[in-house]
Amino acid sequence: MTPILMAVACLFATMFFSAAEMAFIAANRLKLKHLAEEGHAGARRYLDSFHRPERFLSTAMMGVTLAHIIASSVTTSTLLPRLGATAPLVATLVLTPVMLVAGEVIPKAVAREWATTLILTLYRPLTWVAVLLYPLVGLANAIVSGVLRPFGQRGADTRKFVSREELKLLLQTEPGEADVTTQEAEMIDKIFDLGDTTVREIMVPLVEVVAVPDTATPDEAVAVIQERGFSRLPIYRQRVTNLIGVLTVMDLFHRGGSARTVEELMRQPYYVPETKRIDDLLREMQR
Repeated sequence: MTPILMAVACLFATMFFSAAEMAFIAANRLKLKHLAEEGHAGARRYLDSFHRPERFLSTAMMGVTLAHIIASSVTTSTLLPRLGATAPLVATLVLTPVMLVAGEVIPKAVAREWATTLILTLYRPLTWVAVLLYPLVGLANAIVSGVLRPFGQRGADTRKFVSREELKLLLQTEPGEADVTTQEAEMIDKIFDLGDTTVREIMVPLVEVVAVPDTATPDEAVAVIQERGFSRLPIYRQRVTNLIGVLTVMDLFHRGGSARTVEELMRQPYYVPETKRIDDLLREMQR
């Protein structure tokens, strides 16, 4: 094999291992589990292997490393008779952007988008390579485990969790493929968005707020609650921009008969900054 063909082969090998690594990590395991339950052998083998992912991830990383080393060595030996001592530098300057962009960045970007489909195609050849590279991969994993053991580090049990991204991908499947209804999917999706939503985004404009003045009677407050269907009402003094309290249905139920105005029944309002995330606010309000 000529040096050029060998370098090209190393480039394709890098592309394969990079894509396989990303597809292995980013594949939708819930969808693959669904395929495995329908009898798809490739999906079942992938799920079995994910119980110990270090073998295949180490194989992919080892493959990329070996491809880089071989490509660099071949290019350097080819350029050495012509460039002499500068051959290693030129080889590095030429190979690095090609191997990095064409061999790793682009394949990983593609594999991220088509991970579930690609892993079903790439898994079997990756398994064959894992067998060939087992001595090197096993030695590397043993060294890594030996280094991490004094620090108390252990491999994570990947069977016990499902990532947020996987659940969101499951919710985007066609109706009938997931065991959730459209309403349930929308609810779960909104729960995921709690951490990215601020109080400002869910605030109700004052012109739309249903509130009662502090001089209103309990009967008037009950009428508003029955008409509008709210369990809590803001209480204002003189103008709606001056909110001074909150009235609840339970307060009206327990103490409404003895009060002359809602001011006697209201609770102190709870103020929060509009930049607070609503998941934090929810935890505070549950205390």
